[in-house]
Amino acid sequence: MGLDIPPGATVELKPGGFHITFIGLKAPFAKDAKIPVTLVFEKAGSIDVEIVVAAMAAAAPAHKP
Repeated sequence: MGLDIPPGATVELKPGGFHITFIGLKAPFAKDAKIPVTLVFEKAGSIDVEIVVAAMAAAAPAHKP
């Protein structure tokens, strides 16, 4: 996917920035639900995280060129 993260760095996943798109869901995630997710990295291996579902914003932030 091409995202290089230096060792020890922190990356925030959020709308308008780095984000994950879930495709083929059988139902939408409910607001405030906690979803277990396993992130798999090429060199660092797997990391289990819990994602808290937030409400979608009325309008997504504009992307900067």
